[in-house]
Amino acid sequence: MWVDPDVDGRVNLVDFSILAYWYGRELEGDMAEYERQFLSGDGKIDLTDFSILVYHWTG
Repeated sequence: MWVDPDVDGRVNLVDFSILAYWYGRELEGDMAEYERQFLSGDGKIDLTDFSILVYHWTG
């Protein structure tokens, strides 16, 4: 499992910003698939997804 939305090999503020953008929005395309595979899989970006991201934080 690799939690890295921008696929740069690091989990950092850029990845956090990507999740923040999608927070409260309807997920589409690649982001919907990414959330299903690597985050909570509930079809939305919420606090659970941020928690998963921070757990994998590399800075």
